[in-house]
Amino acid sequence: MIPDAPGLTALPALTDRAALLRPEQVADIRQRTVSYLAKERTARRGPRYIRDGRMIRYRLGDVLDWLKMQEVGTTDQPRADLSESGET
Repeated sequence: MIPDAPGLTALPALTDRAALLRPEQVADIRQRTVSYLAKERTARRGPRYIRDGRMIRYRLGDVLDWLKMQEVGTTDQPRADLSESGET
């Protein structure tokens, strides 16, 4: 998965959803720049974050949840909520 990619900063265990990540770590996960994340925060887009004075941190769980919400299915992929309920 992503943590094995070259050049990534050290990440906490991906099972610790409460772990706090630095913007550099989130940028590595999302393959974006730290500047891009700053622009998202200014525009009130992107994953939730914590501001402590000038320090910015992201909870791993918030980043993973936000990424999940960005998924886009195609018309040939069945919707999980319909197929599980038995409806067609």
